[in-house]
Amino acid sequence: RKAIAESVPKKFLEANLKAFEEGLKLA
Repeated sequence: RKAIAESVPKKFLEANLKAFEEGLKLA
């Protein structure tokens, strides 16, 4: 239960970071 709660936000943050980097490339 705790592991899932920690892994989900991590994947979410990684996805956000990747999208952010892609946004910088397009800017």
